[in-house]
Amino acid sequence: MVTPVFENKVKEWERKRLEVRKGISDPHYNEQESYFTELEQMAFSSPVKKKEMNERIVQLREFALGIAGIKPDLSAALNSFLTLSETLFGNPDFKSVAIKEKLAADLLSSPEKEKPRPQPKDNGKTIVEMDTIAWDNATSKLWTGNIWAYDSVANDFLIVLFNMINAEKSVPSAEIKRLITFANQISGKEAQLAADVQKFAALSDKYFSNGKMDLFQRTLANKGILDKWIETYNSFIKKIKEEGENKRREEDRRKEEEERNKREKEEPRTKGKERKKEKNSHGCLWFLFLIGIFWAGYQFWYKDYKRDKNAPRSYVYATNLFLRSSAIADVEYNRITTIPYGSELITYSNENGWAHVKADGKKGYVASDYLLNSEEFHLLNGVWGNEDAKDAVSTAKCRLAILNYLKNNGIKTGSTAWQLYAKPKEIKPNSVLYPRLNDGYDNFTEFAFILKDNQTGNRRLALYSFEEDETPVFRYTEDAPVKGDIKSITYNKWNNKYKVTYSNQESGTPPKTKKEPVKETQPVSSNKLTVLSTVFANMDDNGDISSEYGQQLYSDMQYLIGKVSYRRQSATPETVTLKVKIISPNGTVAKGKVSPAGYTFEQKITLSEKEGTFETTGWGSSGGKSYLPGTYHYEIWMDGAKLYTKSINIKEKKKEEENTNLSDDHIYDAAEQMPEFPNGGMAGVMQYLSRNIKYPAIAQENGTQGRVIVQFVVNKDGSITDVKVVRGADPYLDKEAIRVVTNMPKWTPGKTGGKAIRVKYTLPITFKLT
Repeated sequence: MVTPVFENKVKEWERKRLEVRKGISDPHYNEQESYFTELEQMAFSSPVKKKEMNERIVQLREFALGIAGIKPDLSAALNSFLTLSETLFGNPDFKSVAIKEKLAADLLSSPEKEKPRPQPKDNGKTIVEMDTIAWDNATSKLWTGNIWAYDSVANDFLIVLFNMINAEKSVPSAEIKRLITFANQISGKEAQLAADVQKFAALSDKYFSNGKMDLFQRTLANKGILDKWIETYNSFIKKIKEEGENKRREEDRRKEEEERNKREKEEPRTKGKERKKEKNSHGCLWFLFLIGIFWAGYQFWYKDYKRDKNAPRSYVYATNLFLRSSAIADVEYNRITTIPYGSELITYSNENGWAHVKADGKKGYVASDYLLNSEEFHLLNGVWGNEDAKDAVSTAKCRLAILNYLKNNGIKTGSTAWQLYAKPKEIKPNSVLYPRLNDGYDNFTEFAFILKDNQTGNRRLALYSFEEDETPVFRYTEDAPVKGDIKSITYNKWNNKYKVTYSNQESGTPPKTKKEPVKETQPVSSNKLTVLSTVFANMDDNGDISSEYGQQLYSDMQYLIGKVSYRRQSATPETVTLKVKIISPNGTVAKGKVSPAGYTFEQKITLSEKEGTFETTGWGSSGGKSYLPGTYHYEIWMDGAKLYTKSINIKEKKKEEENTNLSDDHIYDAAEQMPEFPNGGMAGVMQYLSRNIKYPAIAQENGTQGRVIVQFVVNKDGSITDVKVVRGADPYLDKEAIRVVTNMPKWTPGKTGGKAIRVKYTLPITFKLT
């Protein structure tokens, strides 16, 4: 069923699209306009090409951040458009609502009137991929062409080429400018050479200037182009050196011949003596030649072979680790490649926090803190009972905590020993938990996990905190029940004790017997879909989630929305129709005007992954009077079979007393005039974040991304206090979000009745690697 909330989203998407279309038509934004046009044309395509869509969204979001200071309205409209596009694209109801409301007519025109936009020959490739191919073609034509007839130009060409294939930090700006000037000068008489020089110089300058040389180099490497040009360039330089050496030898030989002729004229010798001397000289030369062959073989092959054979091996235990050309972190220009978890590295040295290694034939430097020896790695690697367990414990410090527990307790791992089993990390409760306990270690959240003995079925829970340098600190352990996940952990600072609550069971006690209906059924499989779990939240009129998934729901809830975790056998994208029953405490099925017979609503879902999540349609009313206190049952059906059922306990919301006098110390959730960032409002906030966020190095190493929601109080003088994370993504990202918000300049305070008051403010901060 299409809700009013969804229809409003589609209308808002169209308004923002037209606003962006008007602003992005500026000739200065030709490239960004082409990205925007491509994204528009994906709106109603089926199926949606997610990879291409996400790539265009990332490019346009970077553009929006870049213009936030000079075009705040366009920046804000574009960000809204992109956010709505991520939500709407691929939803089968999107097109039907657009047609019904007569929106986006230019994108939904009939086939007879539609003018297809010309697609480049390499449609389907990314911009960077097409640039690498164009750069390679231009470089190849120059290499085999007439550029060598112009000595100074050829020299500039070689300097730029050297910097491109070696990703040098210094930018050859002068050489690039001279190449472009040269191309303009010869365009009349040598058009092809001029075009090739222009293309080579322009593409080189583009990636030196836009900060994406690392991405360009990786793309060259993936296509085999980088190795080709490194070999070609080195062969050329070697040939030049050999030619120079030959000329020097020829000159030495000529001088020696002149000297010898001079001596023969001064001191004549017999022919016999000359032949004997020449014979002895030839023998010496052959001996030296053989010695040279053995020396070269030792230097260029056996020496490296022996060194690699005798070097110790180490293993990557972080999710990802950057291989760098130099021992410098927090920069991009020296990245060679990314090394995944479990990779074996030949380790030449390890000092000052850096290991000099060889990985997959490439030499470089890695942070040694993320390496283990063979024994330790295989102990850790054996603990993963399933892939979800490794995904749920994604940070290096938490993996070290598990290793610490295993080693200190003499625990073996593997399919016949102890292992950690987990559900997908977005599902709670789970066998891992990251609570914040305030037990004296406040730099990071704590980390708790359950290990299972595969032979006996026994389970153990362990809890760790972390020092400021991320060193694991053991805090607590106990026997865990045979079944049940970690629901919560509390810490009593007065008696220094921890209490662990498991799902449907408290620590140290058997499961309680309840007469209530079963809260959640076991997953039920159909031939297409297995529903694993569902968590619920309250959605408001704007389509925003006003309470976190899994939190307690109250009777003033507007729309009940579910996040469903599923698994299926096939990886082929398909669309299925689900029907949902929301059964009230009195046993009746909730219904609306368009409800199908016997159900509350039905919904078409496009499944594109073997495992994933999707959101169900929000059901309720804008007035928030659709739900009464009591236990509801949420059932998911498909093809006449019930896949899943879960009970939802909805509590009555107590009316809060209105505080009519504006106390100086009272903190309000809203104001007549909300607080505002001093320089440009929300566009100014975005610009501030883009300039001041420092992506944590360890998060980059692990490839960690996510959205952190920060809440803070804007005081009457505009200062920022009480900064906290209300929904985290990763401890390192959370910490950086708190830092950058704490350091914000003073805001314009919120006001009610013309008087400044203290107001809560919530700000989402997205961390995304490019």
